[in-house]
Amino acid sequence: RSELLNREKRGECTSLGIEPHRSETNRVVIAQCWDWLCAVDKITVLLDYRLKDKPRFMTLTEAGILGKIGLNEEGLGVCVNTVRCGYSGMGTASMMLYRQILEQKTIVEALGIITNQRRAGSLHALLADKDMVLSVEFTPDDYAVILPEKGILCHANHFLSKKFEHFDNNKKGIESTFIRYARTSQMLGSMSGKIGIPEIKRILGDGNVTVKGEGSNIYKRWGTLRRVIIIPAEKKLML
Repeated sequence: RSELLNREKRGECTSLGIEPHRSETNRVVIAQCWDWLCAVDKITVLLDYRLKDKPRFMTLTEAGILGKIGLNEEGLGVCVNTVRCGYSGMGTASMMLYRQILEQKTIVEALGIITNQRRAGSLHALLADKDMVLSVEFTPDDYAVILPEKGILCHANHFLSKKFEHFDNNKKGIESTFIRYARTSQMLGSMSGKIGIPEIKRILGDGNVTVKGEGSNIYKRWGTLRRVIIIPAEKKLML
């Protein structure tokens, strides 16, 4: 799905991560707005996978996609964002990578799922366990890891790493990603104390972060379908 839509201009999703020392719960928290075609809302599902010899996990996805946003019983969580480099390659489809991530036991193993195999497309994964959170941007032939600054990080639909930022040069129709990223960064940066779940909900519901579905054709209309908050240490996924 992501590889077929690699040249689409519209962006999807805004995510954020908070380290324990900045969290009101003293635990890692990751969260995101899931932005996608409004028509997909009718086929959105929360799947509970119980596989032999692999961690049980839950994933919020759309019918036909095996894995996306989710959390497993080992306390490994993942949020996702589209980023587009403009080309695809021969390798594992991006959504299958997310499914494979949720089948791992540690964040090290999850990172290895991205870095140790050939990838078909480009995406961003926000990975978290009970102790840490990190961002991974990847293309078919390279990747970059981004660590939190002052205990927080956020991501939208443009590349943040220096090695990839040229992919966004001269792109048109993606202005929303810069506004959503700037507003999320601003709101997180303005919080001097510890950040709680109410503050995260306020960010995800902000008018410059959420995407409002507009237009008469539901099959072309984009909007925020769900807001997700994950606390890996508590094995809690909230919608």
